[in-house]
Amino acid sequence: MIHEKIEIQLKDSEFKANLFTYFLDNSPEIDLGRKRPVVLICPGGGYEMTSDREAEALAVKFMAMGYHAAILRYSVAPARFPEALLQLATAVAMLRENAEKWHIDTGKIVVQGSSAGGHLAASLGVFWNKPFVAEALGMDSEMFRPNGLMLSYPVITSGEKAHQGSFEKVLGEDYADEEKRRFLSLEYNVSKDTPPTFLWHTAPDDTVPVENSIRIKTRSVMGTEIPLVEYDKQSSNTPTYAYYSTKLSLDEAKAAFERVKELSIQLSMIENAAIRLATNIKKTQKRANALKNITIPRYETLTRDITNALEEKEREEFTRLKVIKRMKQGG
Repeated sequence: MIHEKIEIQLKDSEFKANLFTYFLDNSPEIDLGRKRPVVLICPGGGYEMTSDREAEALAVKFMAMGYHAAILRYSVAPARFPEALLQLATAVAMLRENAEKWHIDTGKIVVQGSSAGGHLAASLGVFWNKPFVAEALGMDSEMFRPNGLMLSYPVITSGEKAHQGSFEKVLGEDYADEEKRRFLSLEYNVSKDTPPTFLWHTAPDDTVPVENSIRIKTRSVMGTEIPLVEYDKQSSNTPTYAYYSTKLSLDEAKAAFERVKELSIQLSMIENAAIRLATNIKKTQKRANALKNITIPRYETLTRDITNALEEKEREEFTRLKVIKRMKQGG
């Protein structure tokens, strides 16, 4: 096994992350040139710690299944966004750069994250091609693009169902800024460039609400990416409570609640689509107004000036020819 501890420190940063590798070495008796997928693990901990429960135990399990594994002990509070994100991107780039040495299949680099670590993994999934990441690291974004995500009960939204503690820790004093909280609400950043994702959650999770894990895809309407929410309805025939000491009204209330939840999801999808379309329509209207009131009048004035100049030149040429003709006749 190739087991190393590698320190990651970004330029001009006081914070350090540690990458622990759990790589299966190749055997000359079996397949010396074998390359394996790698799972890069981001433990949870609310951005104030990285939990041991979601670290080495997972790495050992993945190794037993024939995968390489690595654990990123990323920086937590008082480190602020995007410190941990840049550390994770650096770790992915490091896996690609050392693929030959560590026998890694560069087309199968998967980032796994649990809870707040899931937020970090998902952040790389939606932000990997954003200029601010590549500019901060000074490298091509393809170097740290994950090929897939594995999200376990992840923190996703900063909205009503948010795990507020995670956002308070990762944003610090910026937590009061609604725009910055929304920026890190990852359901608004999913696009066609987000890598394939396996996401799982448990309904009774008391820490991170299951609503964080409703699946979100996108579709394009007039060039605008609209979230498409997929929600698996639970079977109403499988109650999670005992039959005795209950009434029919409880079943009816449960069914009504599930219906309200389904309609709320549909409403949020429609509302989000309306907001995005309205925003783009407004931008288009501004462009149309700029064309109508600025660009077109400017070109009309320019055309008129050019036309007048040509006509003036034509008159001058006509006058000059008349003078020349008169001079020839007088001579």
